[in-house]
Amino acid sequence: MKKSIYLLSLAILLFSMFGTASCSSLPKSSIDHPFGLFYERRLSQFSELPVSSDAVVFLGDSLTDEGRWSEIFPELKIFNRGVSADRTEHVLARLDQITKGHPKIIFIMIGTNDLKFGISPEKIISNYREILQSIQKQSPNTKVFVQSLLPRKASFQKHIEKINHDLLLLSKHYGCTYIDLYPAFLDKNGAIKKEYSNDALHLLGAGYLKWKELLDPYILDRRNN
Repeated sequence: MKKSIYLLSLAILLFSMFGTASCSSLPKSSIDHPFGLFYERRLSQFSELPVSSDAVVFLGDSLTDEGRWSEIFPELKIFNRGVSADRTEHVLARLDQITKGHPKIIFIMIGTNDLKFGISPEKIISNYREILQSIQKQSPNTKVFVQSLLPRKASFQKHIEKINHDLLLLSKHYGCTYIDLYPAFLDKNGAIKKEYSNDALHLLGAGYLKWKELLDPYILDRRNN
């Protein structure tokens, strides 16, 4: 009996140190975030550093999070709102932190982590639809650029291409601009090119420079308008 109590107490202690953050401090439905306490800290920063109406927001997961966007596009007022390990449901849950600032532009890429957790392409698109609907409702003057998912291991190719096809259709339906990054990163075997990634997912410097190159026409267009 004493041993059982000890083990239970130890489990509670470890959870309090390393587990997910408290329900009261996180947006709805995001308590299951894989990086619980990190997630709470990151969202706390976002809360203290609100998005402004002249902002260009980069929204997504670790691919966005790790980008030095203010250095890549130094002429823009960029708010990096990428969070490592985020899925579509997490972006949806924290979206109001962004839309209440009514930013000028949002570049969004999200969904690859959903696949890792076995979430179907259909559910990913359903969540994405809610994201776009919420942006339109909460910040109707924000220009939204929907970026395709990037390749990763070849085993993900079929699902990623299905999602990208549906994102194109979804973007047209909601009047968003779709940016197809996928072909430029794809190798002949259906995986991400090795010169752009060292783990078949996250990007090296060359990958971010390629991404910049693909975004430049859209950035230039916004500069001229």
